[in-house]
Amino acid sequence: MQLIQCMRTARVSFATTVVSWSLLSLIVIVTAGCAGNSFRADVSTFHLMDKPPKSTRFAIVPMKHQVDSLEFAQYAATIWYLLKKHGYEQVPLDSADLILVFDYSVNGRTKLSTVPIIGVTGVQAATTYGTASVFGSFRTYSGTTYFQPSYGLVGFDTVAETVYRKTLVVHIAEKPPADSKHVNYIFQGTVRTDGESDSIHSVLRGMIFALFDQFPGNSGELRRITVERP
Repeated sequence: MQLIQCMRTARVSFATTVVSWSLLSLIVIVTAGCAGNSFRADVSTFHLMDKPPKSTRFAIVPMKHQVDSLEFAQYAATIWYLLKKHGYEQVPLDSADLILVFDYSVNGRTKLSTVPIIGVTGVQAATTYGTASVFGSFRTYSGTTYFQPSYGLVGFDTVAETVYRKTLVVHIAEKPPADSKHVNYIFQGTVRTDGESDSIHSVLRGMIFALFDQFPGNSGELRRITVERP
Protein backbone atom coordinates (compact mmCIF):
# COMPACT_ATOMS: atom_id res chain seq x y z
CA MET A 1 0.00 0.00 0.00
CA GLN A 2 2.81 2.37 0.86
CA LEU A 3 4.53 1.60 -2.43
CA ILE A 4 1.35 2.37 -4.35
CA GLN A 5 1.10 5.74 -2.57
CA CYS A 6 4.73 6.44 -3.49
CA MET A 7 3.94 5.73 -7.13
CA ARG A 8 1.09 8.22 -7.03
CA THR A 9 3.39 10.96 -5.75
CA ALA A 10 5.97 10.32 -8.46
CA ARG A 11 4.07 11.91 -11.36
CA VAL A 12 6.71 14.56 -11.98
CA SER A 13 8.69 15.53 -15.05
CA PHE A 14 10.79 12.46 -15.77
CA ALA A 15 13.04 14.36 -18.18
CA THR A 16 14.00 16.83 -15.45
CA THR A 17 14.59 13.97 -13.02
CA VAL A 18 16.81 12.09 -15.44
CA VAL A 19 18.92 15.18 -16.14
CA SER A 20 19.36 15.98 -12.45
CA TRP A 21 20.19 12.36 -11.61
CA SER A 22 22.64 12.22 -14.51
CA LEU A 23 24.47 15.28 -13.21
CA LEU A 24 24.48 13.85 -9.72
CA SER A 25 25.84 10.54 -11.00
CA LEU A 26 28.82 12.45 -12.39
CA ILE A 27 29.38 13.83 -8.91
CA VAL A 28 29.24 10.27 -7.59
CA ILE A 29 31.90 9.14 -10.06
CA VAL A 30 34.20 12.07 -9.31
CA THR A 31 33.90 11.88 -5.54
CA ALA A 32 34.38 8.12 -5.61
CA GLY A 33 38.08 8.72 -6.08
CA CYS A 34 38.41 10.60 -2.78
CA ALA A 35 39.40 7.85 -0.38
CA GLY A 36 38.68 8.11 3.30
CA ASN A 37 38.47 5.88 6.30
CA SER A 38 36.86 2.48 6.03
CA PHE A 39 34.01 1.10 8.13
CA ARG A 40 32.45 -2.29 8.82
CA ALA A 41 28.96 -3.10 7.57
CA ASP A 42 26.53 -6.03 7.68
CA VAL A 43 24.75 -6.63 4.36
CA SER A 44 21.76 -8.97 4.06
CA THR A 45 19.63 -9.69 0.98
CA PHE A 46 16.46 -11.67 0.36
CA HIS A 47 15.08 -11.89 -3.15
CA LEU A 48 13.17 -13.80 -5.81
CA MET A 49 15.07 -12.35 -8.73
CA ASP A 50 16.24 -14.35 -11.72
CA LYS A 51 19.62 -14.20 -13.43
CA PRO A 52 19.26 -12.78 -16.01
CA PRO A 53 16.20 -10.85 -14.81
CA LYS A 54 12.90 -11.04 -16.63
CA SER A 55 12.91 -7.27 -16.98
CA THR A 56 15.58 -4.63 -16.49
CA ARG A 57 13.35 -1.54 -16.72
CA PHE A 58 13.03 0.15 -13.33
CA ALA A 59 11.97 3.43 -11.75
CA ILE A 60 13.09 4.79 -8.38
CA VAL A 61 10.04 6.18 -6.61
CA PRO A 62 10.29 8.61 -3.67
CA MET A 63 8.37 7.96 -0.50
CA LYS A 64 6.02 10.65 0.77
CA HIS A 65 8.67 12.36 2.93
CA GLN A 66 11.23 12.22 0.09
CA VAL A 67 9.28 14.08 -2.59
CA ASP A 68 11.20 17.14 -3.91
CA SER A 69 14.20 16.22 -1.71
CA LEU A 70 17.63 16.94 -3.15
CA GLU A 71 19.06 14.55 -0.59
CA PHE A 72 16.87 11.75 -1.98
CA ALA A 73 17.85 12.67 -5.55
CA GLN A 74 21.55 12.44 -4.73
CA TYR A 75 21.34 8.95 -3.27
CA ALA A 76 18.90 7.83 -5.96
CA ALA A 77 21.52 8.86 -8.52
CA THR A 78 24.03 6.58 -6.81
CA ILE A 79 21.60 3.64 -6.96
CA TRP A 80 20.77 4.38 -10.60
CA TYR A 81 24.47 4.49 -11.51
CA LEU A 82 25.17 1.13 -9.83
CA LEU A 83 22.12 -0.64 -11.26
CA LYS A 84 23.10 0.56 -14.74
CA LYS A 85 26.40 -1.29 -14.29
CA HIS A 86 24.38 -4.48 -13.74
CA GLY A 87 22.46 -3.98 -16.97
CA TYR A 88 19.34 -2.28 -15.62
CA GLU A 89 17.68 0.63 -17.39
CA GLN A 90 16.00 3.60 -15.75
CA VAL A 91 12.74 4.49 -17.50
CA PRO A 92 9.69 6.66 -16.75
CA LEU A 93 7.37 5.23 -14.13
CA ASP A 94 4.68 4.50 -16.72
CA SER A 95 7.14 2.33 -18.69
CA ALA A 96 8.78 0.60 -15.73
CA ASP A 97 8.28 -3.03 -14.82
CA LEU A 98 10.14 -2.73 -11.51
CA ILE A 99 9.67 -0.16 -8.75
CA LEU A 100 12.47 0.61 -6.28
CA VAL A 101 12.03 2.44 -2.97
CA PHE A 102 14.62 3.04 -0.28
CA ASP A 103 14.89 4.65 3.12
CA TYR A 104 17.50 5.08 5.83
CA SER A 105 17.65 5.93 9.53
CA VAL A 106 19.96 6.53 12.50
CA ASN A 107 19.26 5.26 16.02
CA GLY A 108 21.43 5.88 19.07
CA ARG A 109 21.82 3.48 21.97
CA THR A 110 23.92 3.42 25.13
CA LYS A 111 26.55 0.71 25.29
CA LEU A 112 28.09 -0.27 28.62
CA SER A 113 31.54 -1.81 28.73
CA THR A 114 33.86 -2.85 31.55
CA VAL A 115 37.45 -1.65 31.52
CA PRO A 116 40.27 -2.74 33.86
CA ILE A 117 41.91 -0.30 36.28
CA ILE A 118 45.67 -0.56 36.60
CA GLY A 119 47.26 0.82 39.76
CA VAL A 120 49.91 0.33 42.46
CA THR A 121 49.62 -3.06 44.15
CA GLY A 122 52.69 -2.95 46.41
CA VAL A 123 56.45 -2.54 46.49
CA GLN A 124 58.58 -4.45 44.06
CA ALA A 125 62.00 -3.37 45.41
CA ALA A 126 63.64 -0.84 47.73
CA THR A 127 67.03 0.82 47.39
CA THR A 128 68.74 2.92 50.07
CA TYR A 129 71.47 5.49 49.48
CA GLY A 130 73.30 7.24 52.34
CA THR A 131 76.52 8.53 53.89
CA ALA A 132 78.22 7.77 57.19
CA SER A 133 80.47 10.26 59.02
CA VAL A 134 82.88 9.71 61.92
CA PHE A 135 83.94 12.51 64.25
CA GLY A 136 86.11 11.06 67.00
CA SER A 137 83.85 8.80 68.98
CA PHE A 138 80.70 10.12 67.21
CA ARG A 139 79.19 8.52 64.17
CA THR A 140 76.37 9.88 62.03
CA TYR A 141 74.44 8.38 59.19
CA SER A 142 72.17 10.05 56.63
CA GLY A 143 70.32 8.05 54.03
CA THR A 144 67.30 7.95 51.68
CA THR A 145 65.32 4.90 50.69
CA TYR A 146 63.71 4.71 47.24
CA PHE A 147 60.78 2.33 46.74
CA GLN A 148 59.98 0.84 43.32
CA PRO A 149 56.24 0.18 43.20
CA SER A 150 54.64 -2.79 41.49
CA TYR A 151 51.64 -2.33 39.23
CA GLY A 152 48.74 -4.59 38.47
CA LEU A 153 44.98 -4.96 38.26
CA VAL A 154 43.27 -3.16 41.14
CA GLY A 155 39.67 -3.20 39.92
CA PHE A 156 37.20 -2.54 37.11
CA ASP A 157 35.21 0.46 35.96
CA THR A 158 32.03 0.73 33.85
CA VAL A 159 32.14 3.09 30.88
CA ALA A 160 29.04 4.23 29.02
CA GLU A 161 29.24 5.31 25.37
CA THR A 162 26.65 6.12 22.75
CA VAL A 163 26.72 3.97 19.62
CA TYR A 164 24.77 5.05 16.54
CA ARG A 165 23.35 2.40 14.22
CA LYS A 166 22.84 3.49 10.61
CA THR A 167 20.41 1.41 8.56
CA LEU A 168 19.67 1.41 4.83
CA VAL A 169 16.69 -0.57 3.50
CA VAL A 170 15.95 -1.09 -0.21
CA HIS A 171 12.81 -2.74 -1.62
CA ILE A 172 12.16 -3.70 -5.24
CA ALA A 173 8.73 -4.81 -6.39
CA GLU A 174 7.00 -5.64 -9.62
CA LYS A 175 4.86 -2.69 -10.63
CA PRO A 176 1.28 -3.60 -9.83
CA PRO A 177 -1.61 -2.90 -12.21
CA ALA A 178 -3.32 0.45 -11.73
CA ASP A 179 -6.43 -1.21 -10.29
CA SER A 180 -4.55 -3.50 -7.88
CA LYS A 181 -3.57 -2.89 -4.25
CA HIS A 182 -1.37 -5.98 -4.07
CA VAL A 183 2.41 -5.47 -4.20
CA ASN A 184 4.70 -8.33 -5.17
CA TYR A 185 8.09 -7.62 -3.60
CA ILE A 186 11.00 -9.44 -5.23
CA PHE A 187 13.99 -7.93 -3.39
CA GLN A 188 14.78 -6.67 0.08
CA GLY A 189 18.26 -5.52 1.02
CA THR A 190 19.46 -4.17 4.35
CA VAL A 191 22.78 -2.61 5.32
CA ARG A 192 23.68 -1.80 8.93
CA THR A 193 26.75 -0.21 10.44
CA ASP A 194 27.56 1.08 13.93
CA GLY A 195 29.72 4.06 14.82
CA GLU A 196 30.34 6.93 17.21
CA SER A 197 28.98 9.62 14.86
CA ASP A 198 25.26 10.33 14.53
CA SER A 199 25.71 11.44 10.90
CA ILE A 200 24.67 8.90 8.28
CA HIS A 201 25.72 11.02 5.32
CA SER A 202 29.41 10.25 5.81
CA VAL A 203 28.76 6.53 5.24
CA LEU A 204 25.47 6.22 3.32
CA ARG A 205 26.96 6.27 -0.17
CA GLY A 206 29.39 3.55 0.91
CA MET A 207 26.46 1.54 2.30
CA ILE A 208 24.72 1.80 -1.08
CA PHE A 209 27.87 0.63 -2.87
CA ALA A 210 28.12 -2.32 -0.45
CA LEU A 211 24.55 -3.43 -1.17
CA PHE A 212 24.67 -3.14 -4.97
CA ASP A 213 28.24 -4.32 -5.51
CA GLN A 214 27.12 -7.95 -5.85
CA PHE A 215 23.50 -7.25 -6.76
CA PRO A 216 21.23 -9.08 -6.20
CA GLY A 217 23.54 -11.34 -4.17
CA ASN A 218 22.73 -14.71 -2.63
CA SER A 219 19.28 -14.73 -1.08
CA GLY A 220 19.32 -15.21 2.68
CA GLU A 221 23.03 -14.48 2.99
CA LEU A 222 24.56 -12.13 5.56
CA ARG A 223 27.85 -10.58 4.52
CA ARG A 224 30.09 -8.71 6.96
CA ILE A 225 32.37 -6.55 4.88
CA THR A 226 34.79 -3.65 5.16
CA VAL A 227 33.64 -0.67 3.11
CA GLU A 228 35.96 2.03 1.82
CA ARG A 229 34.30 5.44 1.98
CA PRO A 230 33.81 6.56 -1.64
